[in-house]
Order: sequence, then structure tokens, then C-alpha cells
Amino acid sequence: PRTTKTMAHGLLSSDSRRQNDKERQKRRRVVLRGLQECYKALRPLEEQTNFASFFTAPMTDEELAAKPHILVVGQYSTGKTTFINQLVGADYEGCHIGPEPTSDRFIAVCHGEERRLLQGNNASVNPNLPYQGLVTFGQNFLSKFSAAYTPSDVLRDVTFVDTPGVLSGEKQRRMRSYD
Repeated sequence: PRTTKTMAHGLLSSDSRRQNDKERQKRRRVVLRGLQECYKALRPLEEQTNFASFFTAPMTDEELAAKPHILVVGQYSTGKTTFINQLVGADYEGCHIGPEPTSDRFIAVCHGEERRLLQGNNASVNPNLPYQGLVTFGQNFLSKFSAAYTPSDVLRDVTFVDTPGVLSGEKQRRMRSYD
């Protein structure tokens, strides 16, 4: 049975957590506004030099506002997915763990209230996500990309990207449909 003291402690903890979340969101909005203003000043230079024709299209507001993405890279079967699952506190939707190469996919592990998997094409056209730029890598890449929504507090501030194994053997390279 919970005592009044422990229930009050729980309420204070949740209140202070909400306050910390509000402060973090406020700081994030201030930084985002500063980035948007800086980029607004640089964008005419990008357009004048035709920057998009030899590098990348202008950034969208969603890309500027995106949380940091941490790309987890390593050889196959070295624990990249297990590492992410440990940080997140649960297996994310679409993860596969095994001794052999289990995935040739890139999976962005994002915060969401419900667990679900959004395929690459859908993620790249969703205006609320920062993945519109991935269309430049083509349909083969998008078919190997997805966003896995997972209810985890860790993911409120960061997104992890699980990657297929690098430095894999010829067998794994031949099975991939992208470079």
C-alpha cells in the first residue's frame, strides 16, 4: 500500500518532470528560432549560387526543427540494435536481432505515443518529419528505410538511426539494392 507521503512524492516528481519538460521545450524553441533566422539570412545566397543543383535542396522548417539524430554504425551482428533497445528501454517496432546479418535496413527510432512502423516512402513525404531529403537517394533506398515510433522518454530529445552492418562480406553487399 502506498502512503500519503509516497503518493505526494510521486506527484511532486511528475510536477517537476512536467516543469523540466516545459523549460526544455522553451529553450528548444529559442534555439530553433535562432537557427531559422540564420538560415533565412543564408538562403538567398544558396539560391543565388544555385547550391541545390550540385549539393542538396534548401532545408525545410521540419529539418531545421528536427531533434538530433544519432547514427549507430558498425559491422553486422555487433550489437547495434541491442544497444539502441537498451538505451530506449524496449525493443522498437521492426527490430531484428540474430547472429547473422538480420537487416539491410535503416530504421529511425523516433518518439511516439504508440508503437508503429512507418515505411520510407511514407516517412519521406510526411511534412511533419525531417526525411523529405531522402527522396534524392531513390526508391531503392526508401524501400530500405523506415521510422519506428516508440514510447520512450529518451526519444523525446533524440532519434537513433539503426543501420545495416558496414564492412560486410560480398554476400551481404550483393543482397542490398542500394549503394
